[in-house]
Amino acid sequence: GHDVILVARRRQRLEALAGQIETGGRRAEVIVADLTTAEGPAAVEARASKGDVTMLVNNAGFQTYMPFVELDADRAEGQIRAQVTTVVRLCRAVLPAMIARDEGAIVNVSSTLAFSAGMRAAHLPKRATYAATKAFVNAFTEILAVELEGTGVRVQALCPGVVRTEFHNV
Repeated sequence: GHDVILVARRRQRLEALAGQIETGGRRAEVIVADLTTAEGPAAVEARASKGDVTMLVNNAGFQTYMPFVELDADRAEGQIRAQVTTVVRLCRAVLPAMIARDEGAIVNVSSTLAFSAGMRAAHLPKRATYAATKAFVNAFTEILAVELEGTGVRVQALCPGVVRTEFHNV
């Protein structure tokens, strides 16, 4: 029942989803952006700062399950950009208007792996950068929620476990 702004890398899939939403009577704005690049988040941040976003869901992410020493440094940096820097910048972009309206909501999608830093379980993937970015999301979200008490803006982290999606394939 809400208008949405959809952000992802693949235009065709975004437009197909937008079409379904619009068939249901709502508006769907599409922004194609690769949030792992330095320039990718800029258009999203500019759009988010217009003042009309009432709920932000930061759900961008990808896995890099491999030993850290084997992880390409540019890929690690892209993951940090998508899962940390973009979260911070988009939260910052929407908050002034939310606070002025005395209402708004932010959901930062994290992971149960955010809590796995000291675990040495054989079934867990190699996850140094992924888990670290998600731990940041949790800490940032908790602190932001405290800072925003009394403003009418609610902030929460969502920490799913393994979810059956194409996440591990793309």
